[in-house]
Amino acid sequence: MTIYKLLNQFQYKLTSSVSISNTHLSMYKMMAMLVYLCSILVSTTTMFGDPINCMVQAPVPEKMFSSFCYMESSYSYSLPTNSSHYDFSKLTTKPNYYQWVWLLLTLQALLTFLPCLAWKHLEGGKLARLLKNPDPVLIGKFLGCQNKRWYSSQAMSFLFCQLACPIVSMVQVYLMDQFLGGGVLTTSMDTWPPPVMFPKLVKCNMPFIGFGGSVENYSGICTLNYNLLHEKIYMMIIPCYLLLALFSTTHSLLHLFILFLPRLRLQLLKLKAVDLLSNHLLGMKVSFCSYGDFILFMLLSSNMGAEDFSKMMTVWVDKVSDIKEQTKENIHKGSVKASSSVAVCDQQLVYCEVRSK
Repeated sequence: MTIYKLLNQFQYKLTSSVSISNTHLSMYKMMAMLVYLCSILVSTTTMFGDPINCMVQAPVPEKMFSSFCYMESSYSYSLPTNSSHYDFSKLTTKPNYYQWVWLLLTLQALLTFLPCLAWKHLEGGKLARLLKNPDPVLIGKFLGCQNKRWYSSQAMSFLFCQLACPIVSMVQVYLMDQFLGGGVLTTSMDTWPPPVMFPKLVKCNMPFIGFGGSVENYSGICTLNYNLLHEKIYMMIIPCYLLLALFSTTHSLLHLFILFLPRLRLQLLKLKAVDLLSNHLLGMKVSFCSYGDFILFMLLSSNMGAEDFSKMMTVWVDKVSDIKEQTKENIHKGSVKASSSVAVCDQQLVYCEVRSK
């Protein structure tokens, strides 16, 4: 097989995948990837050196002292504002999150990706099965003949995942605030982050058994090299989560309006389908569109071109209008038959009464 054929197969795999996500869920996918890349960056030791480096006097080995201070609590020197000298009189404990930042970021990436993962599981590949034959005419006829509840259960699952997104973002901000010791939301942007939250220089005390068997306390100075990286990462992802929570809240309210306002669904569909917007008579044929059909059409529009989607919508509108006309004719014929049978019964009743007299 030539390289050209391999590239063509690779291109087909990229273009043939069906997208079941909208812009809202795609933003959560990108955010999950960003946070996961940050967790990989934090867990590397070749680019930024060891997470902690300590200096202690003999006879305590520096590696053992560094390992002890990395696991146990230490004290950080506070650095006053507009000063380059550390205040040795004010000591605060080292935050306990330092060893677990990479794990927290990994869990945050998984939690951010959870609505997308849940929607993929609940959707069950129904849209992909529908798009196996990409002919818009056949898709329009199929959807026109089907019940309007064909995609309703998936649409309600989609709405559930949309409403879960702002909750996920708010939970993320709360977890980061608790993990970092508070002050994430209460601190102003001018003074954020607080110096205590990401200390760079700490003092550590370690008991050491000397040559005589007595226990002596040795003190040393340690630098937390990764706190500089942690500071930049959280300065980036905390505003991102806040903006994501704001956008998700607005988007969820919009979906609730779409759920309870059928006219809004029709207007959005007409904006997506060019033929429905240009042909007023064709647009008037669409009197009602269920929420399930609306979600299905929005997902189809992201996987089809504008011309194919307009053609599919035109076929669907014609099919639905034909079914409605046939239903009305059947109802009218049934009423005519019922009235004629009632008239025959009345005539027979009158005839019977005359014979009895």
